[in-house]
Amino acid sequence: MSLTIANVLTDTNSPVIAGLDENVKIAVKDVTFDSAYASPGGEALTPADLGLSAIFVVIVQPKSTALYSFAYDYAAQKLRAYQGDNDAGADGPAVEVGNDTNLAAVVARVVAIGR
Repeated sequence: MSLTIANVLTDTNSPVIAGLDENVKIAVKDVTFDSAYASPGGEALTPADLGLSAIFVVIVQPKSTALYSFAYDYAAQKLRAYQGDNDAGADGPAVEVGNDTNLAAVVARVVAIGR
């Protein structure tokens, strides 16, 4: 399905951060997942979704109280959600959220630097 994206801040010139080129932008968005997470791979989150033409770096933190962690897949341009793996077996301490999991109450704060 898709993400719902709410604008928190878009600074088109970033004058308060010393050394940034005038073409560098910072976007801060609250991203709400939907009722059917797309796994494996995550939900599409493109530069255009963030008001950018290119992404240099993405920082994602949980905003809701749900215990998920997030990673941005730069190559696929997708936001991935992970949950703890209680058995911590061969698949590691965290696994991607299962396909069609309802994450409609999950909100992540996304800070992206790009142009």
